[in-house]
Amino acid sequence: MSEIRQMLSVWTNAEAAGEDWALATVVRVEGSSYRKPGTRMMLTRSGLRSGMVSGGCLEGEISRKIWWLTENGPAIQRYISSFEEDASAAEQPAYGLGCGGTVSVLMERAATARATLQALQASVEAREPSAIVTVIASAHPLIAVGARLILAASPNGTAAGPVLENTLPPLADLHAIARETLEQGRNITRSISIEDKAVEVFAEHIDPPFAFFICGAGDDALPLADLAQTMGWHVTMADGRSNLVRRERFPHADALTVLDHSAPLLGLSLRNQPLDLGGAAAIANSGAVLVTHSYAQDRELLRSLLPLNLRYLGVLGPRSRTLRLVEEIADSIHLTVDDCMARLHAPVGLDLGADKPAGIALAIVAEIHADLHSRSAAPLREKAASSNQP
Repeated sequence: MSEIRQMLSVWTNAEAAGEDWALATVVRVEGSSYRKPGTRMMLTRSGLRSGMVSGGCLEGEISRKIWWLTENGPAIQRYISSFEEDASAAEQPAYGLGCGGTVSVLMERAATARATLQALQASVEAREPSAIVTVIASAHPLIAVGARLILAASPNGTAAGPVLENTLPPLADLHAIARETLEQGRNITRSISIEDKAVEVFAEHIDPPFAFFICGAGDDALPLADLAQTMGWHVTMADGRSNLVRRERFPHADALTVLDHSAPLLGLSLRNQPLDLGGAAAIANSGAVLVTHSYAQDRELLRSLLPLNLRYLGVLGPRSRTLRLVEEIADSIHLTVDDCMARLHAPVGLDLGADKPAGIALAIVAEIHADLHSRSAAPLREKAASSNQP
């Protein structure tokens, strides 16, 4: 189970039981840190813990102190984890071995954090994006740390939609920051002036999980589905063979569908709409991999999927096979062969030397993850060496 789904499960159980809980969120990082702004950890009064805000060095400290630190409302705690070579062991920070950075964590109780978990739940279950604008520093006497504005996206995923939560003054600047966060799809930290008083906000973009369509439900798709679900992606299994697309084979998949060979996108959906009507925002956050091992199925799937220009589209098998498929359909979808091949990852996956289903699944998921984050998938030691990093 992915981190966010596990956290939502712990949260819903705590709410159902009437148990108090608290939330810790990384809102600022200076220097290097294992986790980035927006990562969270939830704790219950009974001692359950879900999520991480560090590599393991801060969780115990936060668990011990979060309840009394939040007695009077949300609070920001700053943790320094830098390692000083010239300092003695006694002078080193108590939080782990030192990543070289400083982490600011917002701590709050259920009363103020509930709307944030509701927004996270909507992103996973209803696939609704939102922006959470939270005050992380304030010199204004009427604007407290932890006050927030949560703005949902409109149906097209860009302009501002309904306000889900607002404990901040109805200021145009705050709404503008929320809209900017939604439209740019990224987190923003910004300092603004309200009545000549400095206020700093952390605006977080909450995006639905990457929608991953695995076309082909053979045995080699089992580890691919499991690994994709562990990544927190929204996984749909699709195949023309009804005997393979079964819940007992793919217990953790979000959706199962039997494909119609004459209309292979029938049954595939995003936000409860047919895939080809999902809208630009949905398509940009979606990808598919063809592992049907069927030449005819792959041809018809490519005929339907290539014009959509998904964020990621991969085909298992030799590049020469994919090229043949593309040559057969390019004219019918009004694309050149070169245009089609440019939209494809073929052969799919990174070169990891994989020759078994689990290794192939790892190679595919690793390539998709790198693509989603616009990374080269090169070894980190090469990146560190090229930038003269320690």
